[in-house]
Amino acid sequence: MSRNELSILKSYDPFTLLEKELDDLWLFPFFKFPSTSKFAALDISEDENNYYVETDLPGFTKEQISIKAEKDVLTISANVEKEEEKNNKKYHKKERITRSCSRSINIPENVDVTNITAKYDNGVLTLTLPKKEPEKTEKIEIMVQ
Repeated sequence: MSRNELSILKSYDPFTLLEKELDDLWLFPFFKFPSTSKFAALDISEDENNYYVETDLPGFTKEQISIKAEKDVLTISANVEKEEEKNNKKYHKKERITRSCSRSINIPENVDVTNITAKYDNGVLTLTLPKKEPEKTEKIEIMVQ
């Protein structure tokens, strides 16, 4: 096998393709997952009062995590900038320079976006998305003329 053929095989990652397919075919009724991430795992659950989103973000500090809610989309991002070299070390390989990841999910209409909370503990980010009561509409009778 030629060197070029080996490099093509090494760059082919079937798990990335599988992740994209699973994200596109996700069956959870409220949430849609665009394939924009390299998060290790993401779980969504609910109880009577809340939805819960949990994701693994090992190696990040809470200051490096950003969570934004815009309209019906919740975006979780984490970013580590290049560290300054310390003690004039001579590196043979340096792969942990900059890393980032991002994930966006659509959230249901019955989420109270203004009261979403986040907790980060031992590399796991847990978001609590409180449910709100559906807006009640008054029954209005319309007279026919």
